[in-house]
Amino acid sequence: MAIDFHAHIITPEYKWGLKSLNIDPLAVDGFALPDWSAEAHLEFMREAGIEKSILSSPTPHLLGDGGRLTAKIHREVNVSIAEVCKKHPDKFSFVASVPLPHIEEAIEEYRFAKEKLGAVGVKLTTHAGGVYLGDPSLDGF
Repeated sequence: MAIDFHAHIITPEYKWGLKSLNIDPLAVDGFALPDWSAEAHLEFMREAGIEKSILSSPTPHLLGDGGRLTAKIHREVNVSIAEVCKKHPDKFSFVASVPLPHIEEAIEEYRFAKEKLGAVGVKLTTHAGGVYLGDPSLDGF
């Protein structure tokens, strides 16, 4: 069985999050976000011989605001991805997006996504807002 462990999903909630945080994908990554649909992705999977895709939100990462808005956006994105996975449980699973570097909010969001939404893992960036994994400010969690 072929499994794609790194497939990006672009939901309306993700696009709303970028806009809410004033993040321009073209300025950050050098290209505009492509359109995404479950139907098109499923067709790609059929053509490529992929049985299952593990979905995650793409770049640019949803960073900003000190925590509350960022946490709200991550929640909405995770819920929307979970809904796609529930419609196609044999084809899609997902890893949760969490609002790093806001540790308490990130832990809360991961627990919610795993326990309530069925996330199979978590997407961690090497750094968020200039705070790298392993930074002493993250100790104690």
